[in-house]
Amino acid sequence: MRHVVLGRRGNGIVSEWQRRFDDAIVLPDGGELVTLLDSGIYIESLPEAQYRRREWRIATEMLLALADGRWPPRFAEIAIRQALKTGRPPPLAPARRKAKKLKIIS
Repeated sequence: MRHVVLGRRGNGIVSEWQRRFDDAIVLPDGGELVTLLDSGIYIESLPEAQYRRREWRIATEMLLALADGRWPPRFAEIAIRQALKTGRPPPLAPARRKAKKLKIIS
């Protein structure tokens, strides 16, 4: 069993988990991750095989470090975006036109 500890104090969730990302992270299904708490819940809901992938472990570590105040928000945001990108094929390079053959006149 796995757990992403969401840092509870008493009955309320620590305010760090309510911190918003600079830009919402758009999910493949069209949803958005707006706060750290949203991200933690999303990561916790991933299938086990996906959760154990290196990219998601890094994203989890960055998220927890951010909640502890050890990293800037952008680090966790980038790690989550990178984890979401894995498994997708890289974008295609733009088609290149063939260069014209020129004759050099001397």
